[in-house]
Amino acid sequence: MHSQVRDLSWQDISKLAWAMPQDKRRAAGAGESDDYPVLTAKEAVQMTSPFVDVILDAKTSGSNPTDEQEMADAIVRLVYSSRCSNCLVWAKSDKVRRMCATSTWGLIARGG
Repeated sequence: MHSQVRDLSWQDISKLAWAMPQDKRRAAGAGESDDYPVLTAKEAVQMTSPFVDVILDAKTSGSNPTDEQEMADAIVRLVYSSRCSNCLVWAKSDKVRRMCATSTWGLIARGG
């Protein structure tokens, strides 16, 4: 049975790790058993935003208005706490885009 990310708790996800391919291990001087933990969204944004623009793709089910509010709140908190000045929110939900764009930080929100 295949699981989707939404079916996993943070505890389940935090136990996952990815292994660097052998050729990359040697080039990086990594040991044979060095695995790397899954990053939190904040860690990923902080690591990448100094180098590239970051697109946060907000996916909501659309069936529960609370999901949209929680998603918008989480995105605003993520952008603020990671100090991402080049984050773009992409959302199909007009409500999520509107909530992000009218937040205290005035995030750039697009969608289609």
